[in-house]
This record gives sequence, C-alpha cells and structure tokens, in this order.
Amino acid sequence: MAGEGALLLAAGFVLLLAAGAPLAVVLGATGAFVILVEKLGIMSVPTNVYGGIAKYPLLALPVFILAGMVFERAGVALPAVRRWARKVTGRAGEGPTRPAPRSARAATLTREVRSP
Repeated sequence: MAGEGALLLAAGFVLLLAAGAPLAVVLGATGAFVILVEKLGIMSVPTNVYGGIAKYPLLALPVFILAGMVFERAGVALPAVRRWARKVTGRAGEGPTRPAPRSARAATLTREVRSP
C-alpha cells in the first residue's frame, strides 16, 4: 500500500534525524529502505530522478541563487544594490550609519530653528 511506504519514509526520516545522523545519510537510508520494503525495484530510482529534473523552468532557481552568492562573495553585489537604491530613492546613502552631508549654513539654520 502506498500509505505504508510514506509512513515508513516519514518515520525513518524522523528517527534517523533524531539519532543525529547526517541529512544525506538519512535521505539515502530511508529511501533505500522503503524501496526494498515496498519492492519497488531499482528502476524506480532513475524514473523518479528524471521526473524530478524534467521540470526545466525550476532549474533556473538554483542558478540564480548561485549567481547571487558569487556576486556577494566577489563584492559586486553591495555597490550595485547601493547604486540601485540611490537611483530609486534619490538619496545619496542617507541612513543611521552615514548621514547625508550638509553645508555649514544649513546646519546653522537647523540649530537656530530648533533652539528657543
């Protein structure tokens, strides 16, 4: 029955993870165990693998994540994001860590207006 295989898979997954086994071992061991118990045969493995990777639009997601990580590690991402944020908001790096530069006259006027 299909329900028994799913139950065995979930139970084995939880038990092995609780025992402290690495995730790759847990996935491989529980999958192999269910294939043997349910007598699915070795041909169920390549069929399921092909069925999983045949969804070509989903293959773009890991590539975009990899590209983002490469940009971040190379130091390209932060200047690009700051440049984009400046163009979108019209501000020149204003924020709590780097206040916008003011002229001496504007600072004087601001202090005079705020003081009683």
